[in-house]
Amino acid sequence: QLDKHHDEFNWRILSRRIEIDEILSMPLLPWDYTSILGRDDITTEYAQRIFLSPATKDTEWDWEIVEKFLTIDFVKDNIDSLNISFYELTSWLSNDNLSLILDYPEKPWDWDSATKRSSIQQIAENLLVLDKYVNLYYLIDICFENEENYEYTLSSGKIKDYLYRAVNNGRVVNFSLKDKPNYIWNDKTIEFFESIC
Repeated sequence: QLDKHHDEFNWRILSRRIEIDEILSMPLLPWDYTSILGRDDITTEYAQRIFLSPATKDTEWDWEIVEKFLTIDFVKDNIDSLNISFYELTSWLSNDNLSLILDYPEKPWDWDSATKRSSIQQIAENLLVLDKYVNLYYLIDICFENEENYEYTLSSGKIKDYLYRAVNNGRVVNFSLKDKPNYIWNDKTIEFFESIC
């Protein structure tokens, strides 16, 4: 009966009162899905079914609503079907799951955060994929702000060659070493920067 008289109903009120299973069995009716996700009886399983419903495929979800219903397995299994903020998802991912970003670089991730949180080895091994996304300024910072990354940077030709090309292609501008007191400074650091400029 609902579909025949849908103009006569207050869908926000109905969305708060009708059983969720019944709602999900009639997904194309004009439900207020935000209200449904705010219900006391909403479960993670129900919420995830709503996120994947054809009726919500164009919905731009508020991250605060979505976040509490996400699990890493759900994200991995449905990443191509999710219409969520990948920018916010970047910070939500644990360091152990940052490889998801490498698997789907075309998603609108927060590349500043991703660059800062990735290991220098991850970046070096995936430069072909990351080239147009990685924040070069943050990359240079993480190369020289801790001992492990510093040693890797000096011993790995990949990072040095990549930064040389970036600098000489005009991709690094207005970068001043004067503002870098946190860098590990010694003769090798100076030689490194002289070699890429």
